[in-house]
Amino acid sequence: MRIALAAIGATAILSGCGDNAPYSCDNRYINSMAVVKIQDLVKMNLKAPSTAKFPGMKVERIGDCVWGATSYVDSQNGFGATIRTGFFATVIMDEENQKWVPGKVVWR
Repeated sequence: MRIALAAIGATAILSGCGDNAPYSCDNRYINSMAVVKIQDLVKMNLKAPSTAKFPGMKVERIGDCVWGATSYVDSQNGFGATIRTGFFATVIMDEENQKWVPGKVVWR
């Protein structure tokens, strides 16, 4: 019974409680999803992605279904030393195909 209730609760959260589709640019949870997608995109470009930490990262909508973040990541380099690297990254929500599309990462 608890599993069934958990499944119903998860479905309600993912669907935005009936407001909008989960992959809609107007979904109220979309900013949180954009944070995760930008972090994933940045991690793909790191030597040691499992060591990545994103202190204070904030994401904002910068265009029609486009989110961006200017921040920094603390991660280990090839020698094992933790370094801080600034970046600007973007992701795009493709509403038609119901998926996130990686944008770009510009290292600073």
